Amino acid sequence: MDKLKELLNKIFPNIPVDKKLHFIAGFLIALIGGILTDPITGIGFALAAGIAKECYDDYSYGKFDIADMLATWVGGACGFALVSLINYWRS
Repeated sequence: MDKLKELLNKIFPNIPVDKKLHFIAGFLIALIGGILTDPITGIGFALAAGIAKECYDDYSYGKFDIADMLATWVGGACGFALVSLINYWRS
């Protein structure tokens, strides 16, 4: 995990690591969910995961971070786009 954080800091130095990790999580959730089901369901998983994670953080730590949720959603949108392109190219 430390090597991933170092790599992300080199590539995107001005974006906090937390936001990068939320983006990656949303991307992977939408990508895997979209491949296993369909793109719409995949992005739905990413949207739900972003909300669920921030609700958990609010309940556990008293901090609901909208920026974290949005980073997860943007990653999910990118995963959705990639799955949609893959499906388009296959057809």
